[in-house]
Amino acid sequence: DLDLSDFALLAEGSSGAWSGFNFLVGFVIVFRTSQAYTRFWNALSDTHQMMAAWLEAASSIVAFSRSSPSDLLLVENWLHTVIRL
Repeated sequence: DLDLSDFALLAEGSSGAWSGFNFLVGFVIVFRTSQAYTRFWNALSDTHQMMAAWLEAASSIVAFSRSSPSDLLLVENWLHTVIRL
C-alpha cells in the first residue's frame, strides 16, 4: 500500500526531475490555455462579422423591395417571410 510518506520520499530524492516535470506540465497548461483563449476571440470576431453581413443583407433586401412597383401588402408579406428565414 502507498501512503503520503512514499510520495514525499520520491519528491525529495529527485528534485531535479520533479522540477522539470512541474515546468513541463506548467508550460503545457499555459500553452493550451493561450491557444483556447485565442480561438475563443477569433470565433467571437468571426461571429460578429457574420452577424454584420446578415444585417447588411437584410437591410439591402428591405431597401430594394421598398421601391418595388408591386402591391404594398404583397411586398410587406414577402419581406416578413424573407426576413424570418
